[in-house]
Amino acid sequence: MGLLGRVAGSASRRIFSSAVAEAKYPTLLHVDAFTKAAFSGNPAAVCLLDDKAEEKWMLNVARNQNLSETAFVRPTCSAQLEGDAGAPAKGETFELRWFTPSVEVDLCGHATLAAAHALFSRPHGRESDVLRFATRSGELQAVQRAEGLIELDFPASPPTPLRQSVGPSPEEVAAALRLPVEVIEVVGASDDLLVVVPDAAIVRAVTPDLGLISRLPYRGVIVTAAAGSQHPYHFSSRFFAPAVGIAEDSVTGSAHCTLAPYWGAVLGKRIMRAVQLSERSGDMELELDGPLDTDDTAGGQPGDAAGGGAAAGSTCAAEPVSPAAKSALPSEAPAQDSSMSRVQNSLAAVTAAAVAAVGSRGRVRIRGHAVTTMEGRLLVFPPRPQPVVSRFC
Repeated sequence: MGLLGRVAGSASRRIFSSAVAEAKYPTLLHVDAFTKAAFSGNPAAVCLLDDKAEEKWMLNVARNQNLSETAFVRPTCSAQLEGDAGAPAKGETFELRWFTPSVEVDLCGHATLAAAHALFSRPHGRESDVLRFATRSGELQAVQRAEGLIELDFPASPPTPLRQSVGPSPEEVAAALRLPVEVIEVVGASDDLLVVVPDAAIVRAVTPDLGLISRLPYRGVIVTAAAGSQHPYHFSSRFFAPAVGIAEDSVTGSAHCTLAPYWGAVLGKRIMRAVQLSERSGDMELELDGPLDTDDTAGGQPGDAAGGGAAAGSTCAAEPVSPAAKSALPSEAPAQDSSMSRVQNSLAAVTAAAVAAVGSRGRVRIRGHAVTTMEGRLLVFPPRPQPVVSRFC
């Protein structure tokens, strides 16, 4: 190509870029959540909208992204997606919706973290360190902390025991997870079924039958275990949700709304560090804010498996069960046993005590980092929903 051709091509690209900016096409970002390192954690797409969009259009965008979740953020009241040049954005209240490639969902932690990171990272900053999101699960808040850490405030969702003859049997769950029935304990359910196994090695190695998992009457299945005393985390987990189009989610904030109350009761902790042992892996810090009867201290930052930031060589010893949970343990259980031994030797008693120790109220603060890996424009205008016109005026 000659000089004139290169000049013409460069000019046309500038004109095209200017036209895209003038047209205010939606900004689209890819953000890796619950990690400090790109290409780990859980990727989510974030679409920044100026106005309402049709639900079908949002679902089509989510299908096209083909990520576990796509978040759609729209300013409400006086909020703006972008501040004026040299000035902070005005207002901090947004509508937030989440779509998998198949359906809209009620709650998604990693896509909320991604959306908050996208807004906090806009070129002209934000007016406040607090964002409020109106969602299908009520108002959620995101707070920007030091060094890029973002804190989410989510409703706790403690597991409730399955009633006799209601829900899947342990044998059905074991078959779906391809595990021996004697190594699992079906604790209970919220939107997700919570299954405890004796150690993190089983969590890491499980290869479930996704067809059987999808037939269970839950959003997904959480498999979890205590991390043990030689790890920088209190517990580990994995999450499978083929029923909503997600074979395995890399790091699932909403599942920790169930995991945090459970492990808080078992370990006697309000502040915990958690790791999700998916292929991409990711971690977070959790803090319970509710009526749990627990001892408290965890200290430190989330661990470092996916760039989370724990000091090298840090450990996290398992803590005793909470006083409420301890009262339900068999009298022969040694008071000073590690919680791993307790889980292995008296798993049913511990899980029943943990569920009993968790109230139905409370919140979970979820803290994590995020990294933007891509930002551009979605070159399709979203059609606006048609107004509903009453026949009787």
